[in-house]
Amino acid sequence: MDRAKNLFDREISNKDPASWNALLAGYANNGHLSLAKSCFGHMPQRDLVSWNSLLAVYARNGLDNLGLFRAMLIEGIPPDESSFTSVLSGHSSDLQLSWSHFTSMVSNFRLAPSKQQYGCILAVLARCGYFQQAEELIRSMPFLADSRDWLSVLGACRQDHSASASFRAAGQAWRIDPHDSAPYVLLATTQEV
Repeated sequence: MDRAKNLFDREISNKDPASWNALLAGYANNGHLSLAKSCFGHMPQRDLVSWNSLLAVYARNGLDNLGLFRAMLIEGIPPDESSFTSVLSGHSSDLQLSWSHFTSMVSNFRLAPSKQQYGCILAVLARCGYFQQAEELIRSMPFLADSRDWLSVLGACRQDHSASASFRAAGQAWRIDPHDSAPYVLLATTQEV
């Protein structure tokens, strides 16, 4: 990263948003959170890529990114699917907040939730113990469910010790991918005392 920063400082005379975003992404992707925040703060012009990079690094580091998301909206930068994925990922244990942002995508920003965003909401529902609602979401989402969807529910059953939900989720995961051993392992861990 030092070499990239030296190149940025000394060799790039016309520092456009793309060069700033490259430096920001470099810091973010290499775990330099404070340098990423500093770079973001010094950017003369921020675009959606800039905001999304910082939203993602906050989410990956378990930091609250809602203030950042709100600041992006105040600056007039409309969010995209990546913005919402970071917000949903960053609040994976807060069902009310996650659901509010998930529905806001459609109602306020006219964005269709992606499979990844459905997966985020599914994980939140399951982690919060709403297994029936998680199963209903899997069955009603406009995407074909895969074994990862069911494994998300099954993994959450380990914390809640919900035997019936764990058997249903394992059965669905096996039905989709009968050669995957993950449902067996996760099911065994949900049944441990």
